[in-house]
Amino acid sequence: NVVIEAGAMGLPSIVTDINGSRDIIVDGKNGIIIPSKNYVALYNSMEQMILDEELKQSLASNAREMIEKRYEQSFVTGCLLDFYDKINANV
Repeated sequence: NVVIEAGAMGLPSIVTDINGSRDIIVDGKNGIIIPSKNYVALYNSMEQMILDEELKQSLASNAREMIEKRYEQSFVTGCLLDFYDKINANV
């Protein structure tokens, strides 16, 4: 996923309000969510990201931190093992 890869590199994202994006981005925390097909919102968000260095740095830092917490290999492995245990218990 491009948004996950961007966050892993410490890059904030501007995304449209669709399911996959909402699962990763918290608006104003680790990126910016805009309505689909709204070029004015896209323009405004891009301009804000360019002009507000403090906001951009905050979003970038939070994006990286969130990816590290959510997608660290040991965390993902633990979730998979828990899932397999639940399946095995029902067999």
